Amino acid sequence: MSPQGPTRRQLLAASVPSIVVDFATGAEMVRAGRLRVLATFSAARLAALPDVPTLAEQGLPGFSAGAWQGLIAPKRTPDAVIERLSDALAHGLADPHVRSRFTELGLDVPRSSDPQTFARIWQDDLAIWQPFIRDLGIRLDG
Repeated sequence: MSPQGPTRRQLLAASVPSIVVDFATGAEMVRAGRLRVLATFSAARLAALPDVPTLAEQGLPGFSAGAWQGLIAPKRTPDAVIERLSDALAHGLADPHVRSRFTELGLDVPRSSDPQTFARIWQDDLAIWQPFIRDLGIRLDG
């Protein structure tokens, strides 16, 4: 087993019974029938996997965990540059091809791309995960 935990390679070799992986990473193997998704960690079913129940639906009410991506700039970046980046991001996320690709990868298309919303999401996740990581003594090596 790798220091990060079981890998997809170990799962495919039947060395481990299951792993947790984001859908974007495992989608190709799922579509090829090499992996079977047992549950999603999202609050709602994924559009890409409409028949796969969430963990909440399978007996863990209120549970959801997900990954998000963000565009981050240095703290001293001028507001005008942040605004231009935010506008460009919003324009890209409005493109039907981009939205379709997000869905295909099992990603939610953000409802907002403004810096204030992203900062709130970041802070909400920190409030949840920092104590969890600290209490379990989780550390990154390397």
